[in-house]
Amino acid sequence: MAIFLGILGLTWLPIAAPFYWLANSGRLDLGGAIATGLLYLLFLGIWPWWGRHVHGLTYPWQALGITHYRGLATTHLGGFALGLTSVGLLILIQAVAGWAILKSPTVDPLRLVLEAVLVGTLVGLAEELLFRGWVLFELEQGYSASLALWGDSLLFAVVHFIKPLPAILATLPQFLGLLLLGMLLVWARRTPVPDNKINRVTTLGWPMGLHGGLVGGYYLVSVGSLAEVTGSVPAWVTGLQQNPLAGLLGLLLLGALAGLFRQTAQRQA
Repeated sequence: MAIFLGILGLTWLPIAAPFYWLANSGRLDLGGAIATGLLYLLFLGIWPWWGRHVHGLTYPWQALGITHYRGLATTHLGGFALGLTSVGLLILIQAVAGWAILKSPTVDPLRLVLEAVLVGTLVGLAEELLFRGWVLFELEQGYSASLALWGDSLLFAVVHFIKPLPAILATLPQFLGLLLLGMLLVWARRTPVPDNKINRVTTLGWPMGLHGGLVGGYYLVSVGSLAEVTGSVPAWVTGLQQNPLAGLLGLLLLGALAGLFRQTAQRQA
């Protein structure tokens, strides 16, 4: 993994440096975002070569979970629906308990839904291909399934917590939620597609869908201003920074989903 990252970094830095310079000089506001996008594109370009020549894979993308397209599509849709429903359930519980007030969307509903689906789908695809695809695959080559699970989940949480120290301290409880989410998505990755004709085929469908649905649900609530917390209970109950997944209720939900997928993955192993 370290060698792969080294090759990726050495290839990317000369290309990315001008974009960061333009961004820092105020000449290109999206310079940093473009550089990050180029890094991901390079990863997509280098992986097939690395998979074939280093790991001896005939079909490198299948090793990352891009396989059995019918099952991939089915589980992705199921996971997305489950993620959306989970966020909706959190908001509904808060509303019934009097901890939040439901509101009408502040933007065009159709546009809001389309944007939520698009954002959720893109984030789910990009992050799951990286973390539950490549990173998990590399870890599983040299470590046990349990160590790979913890390593992947910790790395996922740490990468999402790269921010200034004051912001880290202010949102530290969110780290546990990210760690739990990472574990949930690993178990989802290890859950076979629901097809009795296929023997133990696992894809990125479940984690991509789940991740995308959770992101899409959060997008609906935050951008559409669909709920407003009343402040009758502490923020650590309903969610820090208005994020329903970053509170006690969210942790309980993620824990329940993680337990469900863990049991399913182990039962069908």
